[in-house]
Amino acid sequence: MPCGCLLLAVAGSLVPRVTIVFLWVFTDRVSDAFNGFILPLLGLIFLPFTTLVYVVSYWVGDGTITWGWVFVLIAVFVDIGNYTAGGYGRGRKVTVA
Repeated sequence: MPCGCLLLAVAGSLVPRVTIVFLWVFTDRVSDAFNGFILPLLGLIFLPFTTLVYVVSYWVGDGTITWGWVFVLIAVFVDIGNYTAGGYGRGRKVTVA
C-alpha cells in the first residue's frame, strides 16, 4: 500500500512524536522493534527522528540491515541538528537601522 507509506513519511517528517505515538498505539511496530517501553519512551522524548527511522527501518528491512543503520545515523544527525539549530538561531541579532 504505497499511499500509506507516503502518508507515514509525510507525517513523520512533520510531526515525528505524534507519528511514533500513533504507531505505538495503533500498531505493533514499536513493540516489534524494541524490547520493552523505556527505550522507545526515551527516544520519543529526546530523539524522535532517530526512533521513528529505527522503527521504520526495522519494519521495512525485517530487522535493521546496513542501509537501515545508515538512515538511523542520518536521523541522529538530524536530531542533533534540531537541538543545536535553536541555539545558533538565538545567537544572531538582527538590528534595524
